[in-house]
Formats: sequence, structure tokens, C-alpha cells
Amino acid sequence: MRFFCVLFFFIFPLCLLSQHVRENQIKKVYYISSSLGSNSNVGTTKDSPLRSIAAIKEKEFVKIRLNCGDVFFEHIEGITNSIIESYGSGDKPIVCGFKILKDANAWVYDAANNIWTIDLSKEEHFKGYLQSNNKPNIMFNNVGIIYDPNSDKIYGNNVKDKTYIHCEGDFYTNSFFQMDSVKQSPFNILSLKIDKDPRTIKNLCFSMGAHGISNSNGCIIRNISFVGFSRHGVANAKDALIEHCQFDLIGGAIQVGYKYWVRYGNGIEIGGSSENVCVQKCIISRTYDCGCTIQGTVMKGFQPKNIHFRNNILYKCRQAFEHFINPSGFDENPQYINCEFTGNTCFFMGENEFGTPQQRDANILSYENADRNVIIKSNTFYGASHYCGYTKPLGMNNNKVYIYKGQYLNHYHGQKNYPTIYADGEESISKYKEWSGDNSKIVIIEKGSAKDVKMKKRIEKKVGFQKPELHLGKSC
Repeated sequence: MRFFCVLFFFIFPLCLLSQHVRENQIKKVYYISSSLGSNSNVGTTKDSPLRSIAAIKEKEFVKIRLNCGDVFFEHIEGITNSIIESYGSGDKPIVCGFKILKDANAWVYDAANNIWTIDLSKEEHFKGYLQSNNKPNIMFNNVGIIYDPNSDKIYGNNVKDKTYIHCEGDFYTNSFFQMDSVKQSPFNILSLKIDKDPRTIKNLCFSMGAHGISNSNGCIIRNISFVGFSRHGVANAKDALIEHCQFDLIGGAIQVGYKYWVRYGNGIEIGGSSENVCVQKCIISRTYDCGCTIQGTVMKGFQPKNIHFRNNILYKCRQAFEHFINPSGFDENPQYINCEFTGNTCFFMGENEFGTPQQRDANILSYENADRNVIIKSNTFYGASHYCGYTKPLGMNNNKVYIYKGQYLNHYHGQKNYPTIYADGEESISKYKEWSGDNSKIVIIEKGSAKDVKMKKRIEKKVGFQKPELHLGKSC
């Protein structure tokens, strides 16, 4: 009986997680190849693949297989109880939100302001992810970044007023952020400050206003890359297993409909009322905001439950993990139930090239105003400020934290004159631990020191980050 109880303790969380589709529930398999397929094909064999994901009419109990090495300039939405995976050999297939400039002469130089402008609505100048191939959407040209695939350079500082354009990488699309105003003044003209002639850059990419995959519940998603979406990589997922995927160059768009001008987006965003989500062995990199998050309003009768971020690599996001939940106008105090961020390697949070640094750049960000427990343990954090939050970081322990001298161990940017604890020495570590109850191993290192160089190389090797190859000549 004792053995059974112990076994039940370990298996029960996994049973709760197993709400996504199973292989024996799949009714039809589709093969998709943007380089070899045709939407006139049946698509049910490797020899006769469809060309686009959107060509699939069934939205439930299907297996969608994407050809390795291909790039699909579209997004995935509304697929339920299904499997989305790769087939073949080579690089992971890429689901891509980049609109790509094929006519560099479309740039116009504004000599008076020393900036360049381009009209994104003139789609004859572009290829890739186009409005003409997608549903009408006022968010469409809501750009998050401009990306040079030749040099792997990001131009990522989206500013809220044209007068704020001062430095290289600053760009402007719209001061408006309410729906009615955006309808009157849509996202069409983009202005960019750049220290070279943009007409000399081949295949310059603009991330478009969409999620990589959204509203896809009960799904298994594996071995796919999502690149170049200016909202979130994953949004509104429930009962999902996401594994061996990559999310890169995500976010930066203006959040239309919010109460003030603010930017999207996160690598993987799990809502406050979601349940049974496991994200494991993924690479999440270069996001405007956090790599992983549980956040939002908790609807009555729901609480975030069985949400697991395990053994992922996070590289140059603004934060590795963010969490906050709010009640929905009823008298309850929602809690996290069996939610964790564990075993992840987090390298250089904050250095995301989307306009940094900011005060909220940190390994962990929390907007909680009440004590709520999320398990944050057995992670490795290197090269970033540690915890940004108002309340104590409950559940944070047994991590390895390597922090540069002068960065903060605890700060909260939402409160003026917050008593920040800076990483200055053993006394500051003791002060942080006494306040937080966090027993993690914390090592303060001098930036550029021999120890820093040695350790950075070791962790970089473990991270093994490589940017996804867009193969722009092959499939767009």
C-alpha cells in the first residue's frame, strides 16, 4: 500500500497533464511542403504533399507533418486535439511571420530628419508573410522588429512617437493603440533610423502582427521552429505538450486595445485560467518580453494548474520567466496549482536587442501583489539581474545564479524608491536570502574576468544556440 501511494504521488501529475490528443485518436495525417507541395494535392502522403498549412480544412484530430528544411510563411490557429510535427531530415521546419523586402528601392530617404521610410501596404515590394495570403487584420503591419538575416542583426527599438527616433535601430509605426484610432490610422508607414543605406541590405525582414500558434488546445507540438512573429510565439494554449521546438525573434508589436501604449510579446504565454500544459526541451530566444510566462486574469471556477516549463534553454529574452495572476471581479484569491519552472538554462536575459536595458530586465519577473507559490528550482541563470518583484519569490530555491557585480538581486520597477538589493558581495547575498528565503547558490562575478570568460564558454556550449536558417530562396 505504501508503494502504491508513492507511485500514485509521482504518476498523478503526469495523468493530469495527459489531456492532449493521443495517437490513436488521430483520424487523418497531412504532409505539407512549401518547397515541393501543391494545394491541389490530396496531401495524405509524403509523395503528394500540400503546399500550405492553411489548405487543411479539418481542424481537429489530425496530424499535421511539416517538411524539414521548409519555411511556411503563415501562422497556425484554431487547431485542436491534433499533432503538429516535422517529417524528413534536416533543419526543423520554420513557421515564419516575416514579410521580406524583395525591392530594396522601396525605401525613401527623409533627408530633413535623416531617417528612411517604407510603405508596408505596397505588397508588390515584398514576399514571405503577406496580407494577401491571410485574413484581413488591422494588426497585420504592426511590426515588432526589422531583421537583417545576412548579419543576424536586429533593429528593434519600436518608439511611440516619431520625434523619439534618435539612435540606430529606432523605428516608428504608430502612436495610436486604441482599436478605433488604429482603424482610422492603420499600420502602413514605417520610419527607421539606420547608419547605412537600407537599400544595400538583401532580404530585410519585418515581423508581422500575429502569434506563431494560437487557440490550439489539446495539441502536441514538436520539432517545429516559430520565427518572426511580432505578438507571441504561443498564445492561448490549454492541454498542450510543446517539446523540442524553437521560438526566435518574437514580439515587439504595439498592443492594440490596451489602456496605454505598450508592446507585445512573449515566447510562450500561458493564460491564468489554463491547465495541463508542458513545455520541455525547447529553445526560446530573442523575445521582446519574457521567454515563458503564466499570466492574466483567472476566470471564476478556474486556476492555473499543471503548467510545467522544464529543461528548456532561454537565450537573450527580456526575462526568462514571468508570473502574475489576477482575480476576475469576484472575491477569491487564486493560486497556482502544481506549476513549475525547473531545470532550465537561462543565458543573458535582458540583452534581447529590442531596446535595452530596462529596469525589469531580470531572470524572474513577478507582478504578484499577494503571496502565491510557483516552483522555480534547479535552474541555471547566467549574466542577468536576478529577481524583479514586489512580493517574496515563494518557491524559488536550489538554483545556480551567476550574476555580475552591480546588477540587482532584487528590485521592483513598479514602486518608486524601492529598496533595491544590488549584487555587491557576500553581505548583499545574505541580505537577499534573509529577505526572500531563497537558498539558491549565488555567485557574484566580475564582468570580463578570466572566471567570467571560462564559465561563459562552458554555458554557451551547453546552450548551443544557432539561429534558424530561413532559406529565403527556397520557399518564398
